[in-house]
Parts: sequence; C-alpha cells; structure tokens
Amino acid sequence: MIRQNLSWSFAYNLLALPLAMSGFITPWMAGIGMSGSSLLVVANSLRLQKGCKG
Repeated sequence: MIRQNLSWSFAYNLLALPLAMSGFITPWMAGIGMSGSSLLVVANSLRLQKGCKG
C-alpha cells in the first residue's frame, strides 16, 4: 500500500515539477494537479485498506 502511494507521488512529481519550472504549466495548474494527486493517494489508501479487511 505504501509503495503504491509513494510510487504515484514520485511519478507525479517527476513529471509535474519540471513542467512547472519550465513554464509549460501555470502554477495554478500545478496546484490543481498536486491536489488531485493527493486525493488519488488517499483514495488508493482507502481502497487498499478496505480490501485488507475483507
């Protein structure tokens, strides 16, 4: 579970940070992307936690 979430956030940061720094995406787009990434990590954690209980 933790590895999946770390992989997801690492992949997002590996892709989004260079795009934001080079100006290909605006700061608000990067902020929305980071929020979306955080929501996916939380949703994935909840999904995996639910699967472990059953």
